[in-house]
Amino acid sequence: MEVLAKRFYPEREIDLSDVADREFGVGSCRQEVEINNDVNGDDVGAVLKKMKPWKALGPDRIPNGLLKTLGKPLRERLAGVVEASLKRGYYPKVFRSARTVVLPKDKTEIDLPGSWRPIALLRTIGKTVEAIVAKRLTEAVERTGRLPEEQMGNRKGRSYEDALKVITELIGTAFDVNRPVSMLALDISGAFDAVNHIRLLDVLRKKGLPY
Repeated sequence: MEVLAKRFYPEREIDLSDVADREFGVGSCRQEVEINNDVNGDDVGAVLKKMKPWKALGPDRIPNGLLKTLGKPLRERLAGVVEASLKRGYYPKVFRSARTVVLPKDKTEIDLPGSWRPIALLRTIGKTVEAIVAKRLTEAVERTGRLPEEQMGNRKGRSYEDALKVITELIGTAFDVNRPVSMLALDISGAFDAVNHIRLLDVLRKKGLPY
């Protein structure tokens, strides 16, 4: 397990010399972007509707199907939890833990750490909170133009086809004026697991978003 832990969660040296202020306490955010903090049962219901009912269980051992079955009374109470989390800028500690399972990749050399992949199973209610918060943040940054126009990934109404179209048009423009064309493509492995929290909080602060 120790070998797998080092493979999945390696310690990386991060250059944070440009981040002078590393204190991110309550009230230290100069929020410029307004987030819709009002949440109702319909918002929770929309999230639960998209969840598969019997996925693998997290630490709370509560399946998504149970939340769906409990109906309106639970949705309204969950809405209160999400709304309080948004308004107070606090994510309950009980939702921050996960149960990690390790699954083999489609490889024959199972004795190598790289032949396995970790799956983090989160608490069901916590995933509901995260989904609504992510939706509200997405709406806010799209509304205020906080994202680069060239960003295509994970944006509504954009796809890899749009990205290819942009690249094709840029190449065509360069050819029209007799300019050489080159393109650098990067396959970043494990980028999500390597995100530095201080760097992420600093980006949110610079964008005027709450953290």
